[in-house]
Parts: sequence; C-alpha cells; structure tokens
Amino acid sequence: MNPTYDFQGQVALVTGASSGMGLATAQAFAEAGAAVVLADINEKPLRAATDDLTAAGHQAIAVTCDVSDEEQVAATIERAVDQFGSLDLAFNNAGIQAPPADAADEPAEFFTGHYHRVGAVELWRPFYFAGGRTRPGRGRPALPNIGTHGKAIHISRRRLEQPDPPTLGQGGASKAQ
Repeated sequence: MNPTYDFQGQVALVTGASSGMGLATAQAFAEAGAAVVLADINEKPLRAATDDLTAAGHQAIAVTCDVSDEEQVAATIERAVDQFGSLDLAFNNAGIQAPPADAADEPAEFFTGHYHRVGAVELWRPFYFAGGRTRPGRGRPALPNIGTHGKAIHISRRRLEQPDPPTLGQGGASKAQ
C-alpha cells in the first residue's frame, strides 16, 4: 500500500524539476495539494512541465535557476515566497555529473572545467539553499523561511559506487554533507 500525503495549503520548492526525479516529485507534491515552485536551469522543459501541472488544475510556477549561483537561488526563494506567501517544503534535487571520458584522450582543461561546474552544483547548492552567505536584504534562504513546521530535503547521488576519477574527490565531499 502506498502512503497518501496531504500537502494542501503548503508550498513546495523543487529543484531539478524539469525531468526525472525532480519532475516526479513536483508532480507528487502538486497531486497532494501543494502549490509547487519548479526550478531548473533547462527553461524549455521546465515551462512544459509547469504548463502540464497548471493545465491539470494545480498551482505551479516555473523559475529558471542555476543552483550553483547564490543570487539565482536567493531570487528563486524570494519568488516562491512572494508568489505563494510562504515556503514549507524544499526538495533540493538538482545535480549534474561530468561526462564520461578517457583521461588519456582529454586535455587538462576538459577536467578543470567540468570539475569546477560539478563542484559548483553538487557542493554549493545545499549551502546556498540553507542560507549560504545570504545577508539581510540580499534574499531569503530556504531554511529560515521554512521555519520549524516544514522540511528541507537535499538529494545526493550514489556516485561513489561507480567512481569517476575526474570528479571522485568532489563527489565524495558532496555526499559527506
């Protein structure tokens, strides 16, 4: 038997919401009555996912957001609170990985660029959503807006079971948060 949830009157923010687990989570929150803020860097599928939810009668908005950018994260949270008046649930799911490559065939710049991008998303997104360096007047971090009645969930990947040498160090560090 699957459990049923009632999120009527609550607001959920889901990152990585244009596909996969993020989209499925946004749909589940909406079907359980929550107003949903779908956030993703991929604008076209994000708009399509949001349009599908609103066409089905759910409250949902799309916010294009690169979770590795602290200012965009703060603006996303600000938009959620401004639109719906509160933030009760944060499902921090967005993530990326470096493309598979044979280290012998790639220049050092390939790994440096991907290493920094993966690290920016996987290491910094939980920090930014939790409040990061956000100062008063610079936006609203998620956790203080959620308060004592809500939940924040940070999703990590099972990267270390199939290590990828160019990102192993940052992968291990991001999973240890």
